[in-house]
Amino acid sequence: MLTIYCLRHGTTEWNQQRRIQGRQDTVLLPEEVSRLQHLELALAWKQLDWYSSPLMRAQQTVQALGMNYQTLEPWQEMDWGCWEGQTLANLRQQHPEELIYQEQRGIHLHPAQGESPYQVLQRITQWAAHENTQQLTHSPKVIVTHKGVIRPLLAAATGWLMLDKYPTRLNWQRAHGFTWSPAQGWQLKSLNIPLTQPPLEV
Repeated sequence: MLTIYCLRHGTTEWNQQRRIQGRQDTVLLPEEVSRLQHLELALAWKQLDWYSSPLMRAQQTVQALGMNYQTLEPWQEMDWGCWEGQTLANLRQQHPEELIYQEQRGIHLHPAQGESPYQVLQRITQWAAHENTQQLTHSPKVIVTHKGVIRPLLAAATGWLMLDKYPTRLNWQRAHGFTWSPAQGWQLKSLNIPLTQPPLEV
């Protein structure tokens, strides 16, 4: 069984502007880098293996936390296609019917020239299955990734179809734990774990 703790990258200027980033390689705000540098990780987090999406905002997050890491291509942000660089408010104004249609598709929402949350889930599940066959023992992993990856993972683990708001509010400055096995697929382990406290189990 794989145990994975997902952490969303730190804040960028596009986050503040509510612009859809997707595969655009934006960077962290200087003040966010400073916040992460001054965050005192619990020892248990420092003892885990760290990984990152290849996008710079994720790598900068791990670097600011002072951890060594490897990049994982499957864990990069969802490709938002033609929506990248836009805000949802602008899209609703410019393409109201398309937005209504896509939002009613939930996990199968699919921006033009992009990918759906379900396709994101498929690629990280393929990674998990491959990872499972490569190792006899599995130490927990911390993966710095993106909101557009964590949400479909949460959907798979809980049966949420992404048609409405998830009933538990996610703190994007905290880690979220999941497990994966061939028999059970994705399972929720724990949500909103502060990095200043050890996970419940490592």
